[in-house]
Amino acid sequence: MQLIAHRVFDDHDELGHFCPSRIEGCRGAELDVRDDATGEAVVLHTPVFRRASGRNPSVRKPLADAIDLLAQVGGGLETLFLDIKSARAGALAARLLRAMRPRFDVSFTCWRPEDADAVRSELPAARILYVVAPIVVRRAPARLSDLWLCNSFPFLLSSKRFTPREEKANRHNINVRMASTERLAETLPAGVDGLCVHRLFASERLFDFAESRDLSVAVYGLRARSGPKVAALEDVVDYAIVKAAKSRKAKRNLERAA
Repeated sequence: MQLIAHRVFDDHDELGHFCPSRIEGCRGAELDVRDDATGEAVVLHTPVFRRASGRNPSVRKPLADAIDLLAQVGGGLETLFLDIKSARAGALAARLLRAMRPRFDVSFTCWRPEDADAVRSELPAARILYVVAPIVVRRAPARLSDLWLCNSFPFLLSSKRFTPREEKANRHNINVRMASTERLAETLPAGVDGLCVHRLFASERLFDFAESRDLSVAVYGLRARSGPKVAALEDVVDYAIVKAAKSRKAKRNLERAA
């Protein structure tokens, strides 16, 4: 099982402020990829809310520059996960990867079939992990073409005592179809190489489903790099996507080490 550091670049930091200890102990890094007004793939997690508040404005980070930086300072990094936020972002990222040929083993995580299709249209041999979302994902208003809204709040409150009814989509917009491996078999896009699922829904049934179809499995939503939740996945998943160290904490650790 490989540890993948989740969101290794803070939106409000310059690329030059990146601290290598954010990825210490991990063999891979994960980047959120969007398309911007210039038609370029960029690394950005929350494109709207910081702009609206006026606090901690986002700093533009071209995907190409982020990949180059990780190649220079990443040390033992072997794997790169690109979390695709729109079909256009997928096409731009795949086109860039085809031209750059980075040294990393690159996987794309896609939330919607059209995003996976866009990646494959530019990079037919791309490795794609499909995100199994147990929640409805809705597109935001048209002006925010690369933003999708997920209603996960009810699940976070009731995950330990909630048993989904496969036929029900309730007032919280819970998409129970994706919580069922039987329904997943019907909706899974053809040709994907693996599944990506939040730890709350990483079940034995899902692992058996993946194994029966020779699919890789990545689990995200893990806060600690070590601990019982990560250890429990050691023998059943290929990737554990864990929270990257915070920049300030990482910088302090570097200063102490120096």
